[in-house]
Amino acid sequence: MNVEVAKTRAFCVTRPAIAGDEDVIRQWRASAPALGASQTTVGAEEHRRWFETAREKQRCELYLIEIAGERSGMIRYDFAEPDAAEVSLFLMPPYIGKGYGQAAFRQTAPLIFARRGVRRMFARVRFGNERSLQFFRRLGFREVQRDADVYLLTLDRPTVPHSRPFVGQEEQDAVAAVVASRQLAQGPKVLQLEQRWCELTGMAAAVSVSSGLAALRLSLLALGIGPGDEVIVPGYSCVALLNAVLALGAKPVLADVRADDWTLCVEDVARRLTGRTKAIIAVHLFGAPADLPALAELGVPLIEDCAHGIGGSCGNRPFGGYGTLSMASFYATKMIAAGEGGIVAGNSEKMLERIRRSRDYGDQPPDGRHLNDKMTDLEAAIALAQLKQLPEVLARRAQRAERYGRELQDLAEHGLIVLPKMTPDRIWYRYVVRLLKHRAPDIVDRIAKRGVKAEQPVWDLRGTAYWTAGLEATAFAFDRVISLPLYPDLSELEQRLACEALRVTLSE
Repeated sequence: MNVEVAKTRAFCVTRPAIAGDEDVIRQWRASAPALGASQTTVGAEEHRRWFETAREKQRCELYLIEIAGERSGMIRYDFAEPDAAEVSLFLMPPYIGKGYGQAAFRQTAPLIFARRGVRRMFARVRFGNERSLQFFRRLGFREVQRDADVYLLTLDRPTVPHSRPFVGQEEQDAVAAVVASRQLAQGPKVLQLEQRWCELTGMAAAVSVSSGLAALRLSLLALGIGPGDEVIVPGYSCVALLNAVLALGAKPVLADVRADDWTLCVEDVARRLTGRTKAIIAVHLFGAPADLPALAELGVPLIEDCAHGIGGSCGNRPFGGYGTLSMASFYATKMIAAGEGGIVAGNSEKMLERIRRSRDYGDQPPDGRHLNDKMTDLEAAIALAQLKQLPEVLARRAQRAERYGRELQDLAEHGLIVLPKMTPDRIWYRYVVRLLKHRAPDIVDRIAKRGVKAEQPVWDLRGTAYWTAGLEATAFAFDRVISLPLYPDLSELEQRLACEALRVTLSE
């Protein structure tokens, strides 16, 4: 983050206008006509009536901009239409052009969008006022018409998706280079990805495959798992874990998770061990480290699921470097997003060689377990480009998680939600909160009406034949946990809108 921008955000705050602001606002209104679209002045009585209306938030909402504790300007929203607001802004001359106006807009616009049901904002800028014109354009406003000497610019309420792949020019260049090479299928880029993955995880070898599901299935195959065997998986996890076990004719056994951590509960896993248990799959869910050291003490082969990303640590080892085998997914919505693809890593060359043979059916005797599970060089090139940006991606995600923590702290203090734990060893793939007084499906539906896509991040397994008793925390998660938008290019405006939409929804 630019240092100057960071300072701007730190020292610029907005607050609703109060009675003591009336005189200074009148002075500002008197000094501003030459810059405004209407170019009109107002008398004392007219200003008094307008100010009282603004304080009551009937047809207008008015906010003071304070910079380093001093009243330095104002931003107002006039509700000319039921679902639209006109925005205007005034700053004292010393503060113009330094980012304070943008900060004030980003602090207040989400309140207007979420609380007032506004779907569109517009601004009027007088012809020749190039500074104001550029100001609104930088905020995303687009020019729709010019009437006489006034530009009309509009901004639609953002629609904030739950997931958004973080890709740019590096990925485009990487794909173009592969296409130019004509080596589209598995080739040198796949090998480079495997080498890079070993550097990141500390494992001796890695094998790239076609998907995260393929990585799980081939890991189980390498462990010799088949019909009659049992594999313990988290009850609160992706259905792909169960599918990988079932594909080999084995039985998935659900174990409970820890509340507000949502990773495997070691004590419940221990209770579910039998003589047929041949593996445990432990997920660093949402980026929180599973308790792999304790799980390893149970004496069962451990598959470390890093589908939600790498860059964290567990037991003084990097993610992906602890299990008997570890795996990851490169699906389009994952932290490392290559569209599709997956990878398996480990220290047993024998196991990894079995996976290499199993990912490709070619030039081998018929075997129903040998399918087409190869990764392409196109996918590997995208994954490699993403891994080059991993430190930046992790930092951006952490910054947004910290902002959620600050913005939503009041909801936690009022007993409405439980925030995820901020620990130094975790990464931030998802930002999930536990609802204390509401049901997750209801909140997800209602927050969507305000333009924010939250999700219940795990498909509910309670209707399947594999659900069993004793999964209390898992059942609670299905009912009460929601995931808020979190990705590296989630803008401040989008994130504030997500926070305010949640706040308003929970208070209805």
